[in-house]
Amino acid sequence: MIEAKYIPLTFVSEKDEKERLIKNTMLLRHFGSLAENEVPLSHYIEGTQYGFNAAAKDSGTNRFVRISDITNGKIDWDSVPFCKCDDPDGYLLNDHDLIIARTGGTTGKSFMVLSPPKDSIFAGYLIRIRANSNTNPAFISIFLNSYFYWGQITSLNRDEFRPSVNAKKLSALKLPKFERSVQDEIVAIASDSENSNIVPEIEEVLTSQKRQVELASEITHQEALLGKLKQAILQEAIQGKLTEQWRAENPATEPAAELLKRIQKEKDQLIADKKIRKQKPLPPITPEEIPFGIPEGWEWCRLMDMSRDIHYGFTASADVNKKETRLLRITDIQNDRVNWESVPGCACTDKERRKYLLNVGDILIARTGGTVGKSYLVDALPVQSVFASYLVRVIPSFIELAVFIKMYLGSPCYWEQLIDAARGAQPNVSGSKLKNLLFPLPPLAEQAAIVERVEALMAHCRELEQEIEHSRQHADRLLQAVLKEAFSPATQLKARAPDEEARIIREALKK
Repeated sequence: MIEAKYIPLTFVSEKDEKERLIKNTMLLRHFGSLAENEVPLSHYIEGTQYGFNAAAKDSGTNRFVRISDITNGKIDWDSVPFCKCDDPDGYLLNDHDLIIARTGGTTGKSFMVLSPPKDSIFAGYLIRIRANSNTNPAFISIFLNSYFYWGQITSLNRDEFRPSVNAKKLSALKLPKFERSVQDEIVAIASDSENSNIVPEIEEVLTSQKRQVELASEITHQEALLGKLKQAILQEAIQGKLTEQWRAENPATEPAAELLKRIQKEKDQLIADKKIRKQKPLPPITPEEIPFGIPEGWEWCRLMDMSRDIHYGFTASADVNKKETRLLRITDIQNDRVNWESVPGCACTDKERRKYLLNVGDILIARTGGTVGKSYLVDALPVQSVFASYLVRVIPSFIELAVFIKMYLGSPCYWEQLIDAARGAQPNVSGSKLKNLLFPLPPLAEQAAIVERVEALMAHCRELEQEIEHSRQHADRLLQAVLKEAFSPATQLKARAPDEEARIIREALKK
């Protein structure tokens, strides 16, 4: 019999839906011995039909079901949009029709239609199948919501950038060949399993699955707490709370006001030498803007006050065949790291290169999209590279400022301002808004002490992250072990004693 393999489905979030997948898989496995052989899905259906291509409207002649209208095994027909179809006969939805997503992140997701509104049709990214006269349509739905089905769908899309399934591949999917009477029995048990002898086995597996889900939930909760801890560390750092003892031991430190004077003096010289342009005056900081108090010797300023320049990146097309000058993009920055070998190149003139060439100590900030606000400190440059237009570069006036600025760009103080500045249908933050961000500036010597303290605390956080990840891997192994045993043909769903389940778990942890 075909293999059933547990596959996490990101678009299945409801507890009942997850349990239904396990239950359906176990039912099909339980009745597998009664199957004559394996047959393609085409054995059970009249045929396949692609949906109607049209734009969804607020009004029209036909309800127009799309992939996005199917949520956790349900359709809210009142929220389904309309379209106008002059020849709807080939696309009409009938009771017990099955529609299947054929592309995108939900490829394979299905829904059995029950009591659709009159003249409802389905969209082009869906495939409709209908059970033939010898098939119970609910039986097909059970298969489409089992790991026998999802194992095959996943195999079809292995290594594919954009998952998809066409009518031909869908019709060729394998499942057991059951007579109509067996199909009806499977459907009856699936809908009302109180009197079936398979119930204890299913309940046993679902109980084990529930324990693993609870464990995974606790791990997720621990991750959330750790995230809050890291944010609290950064917030206390930029408020000076981590270096109270250091200030007491170093009372003669040059105050931040003197640092700002030195920065401005350097800027004035660079402007005189025509190496940078004179910036528009920044607005004064009002008392109402200041979010919290800072220690004596610190100064509130704006991000531009301690930067030589803050400007947009270079507009060019990426070319993987060019290597002389790389083009760093938002997508090349992952988890505060860049794999420079994979960064594509671009064509640029000497003048463009001089303006956009990256240097160690530069800080890049994503200015648009889902990663708006994400930052990266250039701490090493093994290649010559410019940076793309969806990034903004901050050039600190002194390289010694770079690490503290980067730390600030991860703090709640920064993110609260950034989110407020980037509001809109498409998140976006301009260079001028970044220049005006409020910044609590410590003395330069204290910045080094703060960074040292934060790095020590973050090292402990990384140790905790490793422990949490180790726990997550264990939880995944436990769930895989329980479900592999439940779906295995050799098991035949015999009840397991507690010590037998413990053996399975121990074996999983050894692998």
